[in-house]
Amino acid sequence: MNKMDRSNANFTNAIESVRNKLCAIPLPVQYPLGMGKEFTGVCDLVTMDILKWNQSNCGYECEAVDSCMSVSQDMLNEVKLARSRLIEEVAMHSNEAMAKMFAAEDNTLSPDELLYFIRKLTHSCSVVPVLCGSALKNKGIQPLMDAMLYFLPSPAHRRANHLPAVVHKLCAFVFKVIHSHQRGPVVFVRLYSGCLRPHSNIYNMSRKCRERVNRLLQVFADELKEVTEMTEGNIAAIVGLKNTYTGDVLVTSADVASAAEKEGAMTGGEHFLKGLEAPEPVFFRTIETFSAVEQQGENNTVS
Repeated sequence: MNKMDRSNANFTNAIESVRNKLCAIPLPVQYPLGMGKEFTGVCDLVTMDILKWNQSNCGYECEAVDSCMSVSQDMLNEVKLARSRLIEEVAMHSNEAMAKMFAAEDNTLSPDELLYFIRKLTHSCSVVPVLCGSALKNKGIQPLMDAMLYFLPSPAHRRANHLPAVVHKLCAFVFKVIHSHQRGPVVFVRLYSGCLRPHSNIYNMSRKCRERVNRLLQVFADELKEVTEMTEGNIAAIVGLKNTYTGDVLVTSADVASAAEKEGAMTGGEHFLKGLEAPEPVFFRTIETFSAVEQQGENNTVS
């Protein structure tokens, strides 16, 4: 939940909105310390740590402080109630967690046990962990990144195991293509398996053609850094591909593509290999300038 420092921000209403409009089961793993202008930090409901950010350095440093000394008694009671609800929700969706909770002397779950069960429920798409913060002021960014590691599956757990032909070999999905005046077409891919290196030949399954990777770039927001290798699970930008478009699937070679297509037809994994199927545009126009001098003005207008 972003913009917790915004006027009229309401964490409870946002949780209910996720439940009602997205038809998901939200699982708050944090509780905001104040809302709107009074938003000062968050409480980690798993570890019960109070997290606050130093605004003197734009919130880049996150500090865990003593919960009993840093918040009022009323806020502490709200946090304890929120943690009890978290444990109840986990136990409601996991028989294993419920048995563990009843077996404990205090009828609760330890932080390590909570992390384990939340991760397990997230992998099965039973619940959606919810965190909060303010991205503009970098509040909540570090716990969000940690939560991605704790709760979301790694590439090793989410390999395309239904397609043995691409396991341990290159398999990448193209999710974006942009045009750069300096680099030409820049293709953004997500690596599902294998590794990618510059100056290597790859095969586009969707277009049935070979491509060559001239340069390989690592993405840091709007900055691109040239690297010598990218491994599974990473987002990479490729320079040099000429016939690759959004939704295409890239593999090592034509032989791997052929084997994967046969396995996909037998195991039901062909939907993965087809990539995206975008509908035809209802309205299409091309805008071009009369001369190169007017190109910059067009770029500024369109962007």
